[in-house]
Amino acid sequence: NTSVSRSPRQRVCESVTVTTTPPSNTSLWVSPSQDFVEGRSLSFTCHSDGAPPPSLALSREGVELSRVDSAPSLTFSLGPASLQDSALYQCEATNQLGQQLVSTYVSVRAHPLQVETSPLLSADRGSALVLSCRASGCLRPTITWSRSDQNQNRSVLQGAGNQDGLSLLRLQDLDLQDQGEYQCEAECDGVSRTRTIQVRLYGQNHSFDVFDVFDVV
Repeated sequence: NTSVSRSPRQRVCESVTVTTTPPSNTSLWVSPSQDFVEGRSLSFTCHSDGAPPPSLALSREGVELSRVDSAPSLTFSLGPASLQDSALYQCEATNQLGQQLVSTYVSVRAHPLQVETSPLLSADRGSALVLSCRASGCLRPTITWSRSDQNQNRSVLQGAGNQDGLSLLRLQDLDLQDQGEYQCEAECDGVSRTRTIQVRLYGQNHSFDVFDVFDVV
């Protein structure tokens, strides 16, 4: 008889080492810059290292704006920005081993766009009236005239010219239906400014007063 020698089965054990670390190198980048003019869009990028990858949260003055779980980075866009967006922004990275918080202050400056309208005007019923509106602080502003009647119904009116930021609105044969609010709105770089003129007609042989009210949107 022939005997067969069998070797016992060999077990191969591999040891796997899992490295865990708390969040580190957390950063918060703001583009285009931390000091910019209202009307522009703003982009935030929050990044952090860690194992496992941390959860990231972007907040403004303690109010959460965006969050991602188990990701190395977070991006968030804000725009068009207003003056109220000037605030402290924070990026917080968190995993099972800890957390890390970074912050940066964003300052939003007012756009130089300004709007000036006609001074106080008066006219007789049946006559003509010219309202003028001038926008400054912008090379090519878009100027729009509109009107709100006593029922707050708004309609867009056709102004004349827009050279050097000046636009004119001509009203002919003034009568009772011409009462209401007339708005001149100038837009530039995502920012708008509005000036309102209130026209009131009191009746036959009476003049109507134009009250100039400044309203920034």
